[in-house]
Amino acid sequence: MQVDRLGWIDAYVTLALAGGAAKSSIKKREQHPVWDERFALPADDIAAPLLVTLLDWEMTHADRAVGQLLVQVQDP
Repeated sequence: MQVDRLGWIDAYVTLALAGGAAKSSIKKREQHPVWDERFALPADDIAAPLLVTLLDWEMTHADRAVGQLLVQVQDP
């Protein structure tokens, strides 16, 4: 995980699904952030994957993407 010089991240997550998107709260100065949040996203295409992106919030410049995960939400 990309972090600042002291090993901390101001983490938040974005969720994107065909037809909708959501953003979590920011967890300041964390090394292992945990969210207990729920989101309702409209699913225009149930076969479309959910894109989860972890970002590091930055006050003075653009937020940095730390990682991404694609989750297949359709039942096999």
